[in-house]
Amino acid sequence: MELKALIDKVLKACEDRRYEEKRDLWRRFSEGKEVERPPITVFSRTYDWAKELGFDLLRYYEDPEYYLEANLRILLYRHERIPDDSILSPAISIDFGAAFEPSLLGVGVVFRPDTTPWPAKPIIKNEKDLEGLSFPDVRKSGLMPKVHRFHDVMDKIVGKSLRIEYRPWTRGPWGVLVHMMGWENALLNLIKNRRVIERLLDFITEARMSWEIDWSRFLGKEVPSSSSLSNDEVDAKVLSPKDYRELVLPREKKLAEFYRDGISYFHSCGNIGPLLPAIKEVGGLKIVQISPWTPISMAKETLGKSIAMERWIHPEDLILEEALMKARFLRILEEMAGYRITIVCAGAVKDTIRWLRAVKPFLGISS
Repeated sequence: MELKALIDKVLKACEDRRYEEKRDLWRRFSEGKEVERPPITVFSRTYDWAKELGFDLLRYYEDPEYYLEANLRILLYRHERIPDDSILSPAISIDFGAAFEPSLLGVGVVFRPDTTPWPAKPIIKNEKDLEGLSFPDVRKSGLMPKVHRFHDVMDKIVGKSLRIEYRPWTRGPWGVLVHMMGWENALLNLIKNRRVIERLLDFITEARMSWEIDWSRFLGKEVPSSSSLSNDEVDAKVLSPKDYRELVLPREKKLAEFYRDGISYFHSCGNIGPLLPAIKEVGGLKIVQISPWTPISMAKETLGKSIAMERWIHPEDLILEEALMKARFLRILEEMAGYRITIVCAGAVKDTIRWLRAVKPFLGISS
């Protein structure tokens, strides 16, 4: 199908009346009003979509027209086959995954045919290496030349019909540090040389704030009023509550102070249960991801009902028999009764659809 025909189909799909009901559900949820059921979404990562729709990942991250076509096909597939509470939007985001933020600070990028772009080898071995660092340039640093090329080509194709959106900086200071320094070196320095950890975390935090100012100036807009922290690397398996509170939390709180309305969303797919008392101190929090590895009991006790929780489904739930899928899902609903939650299921495309069909009767989601 030609790009123009795909664009027209997406625009028509965005006008579907079903999205009005979904917008109302999300609006009431975000305003803290009582909702008849928790909003539920499913999503698949880019490499899952590549398998499902048969597109080439290496070409996807090199050819902006191919990237545009693949994402239009993803939007249509979601609209036609996945009846969750996602809202179809006439927008394509330029997203190069976890490699994006580290690339802005000098880390190389590895492109592979089986996964999303990933940071290449670490660039910080010792404290001396910090002297060569500089704040990123919104035009020239890391992946930005490719990002700008993708934007210009796609924007020219879609004109005013669709929005071509830039991906914001979301990865937290500790996550960027890990990709700049490497896991082993980062953890060793937590014990041997905390000064280098502190200095690098400070640099990354200042670099993000500098980036936001320069990037907003480039776009001709104000600095965003709030932001989020993509913090998969913040995990109690590798960071003690003491290390998180002393080293990471102060930098995250500084970012929260930088944005007028703070950090609205905290994301970590790890176990953040022991860290939640400190995480709760990040200013502006409205919703915190609660992964399958974070005990619900700890989340309820710490976050209470003032901060919404985004409860993620355990990956193994997607491969269980339907009766077990339903039983596990009902257990979550029972455990979280009375709390403000959304539910997210992530996995391969067909697995998430199968899961959604199994639990749909309990949520009243229409086909």
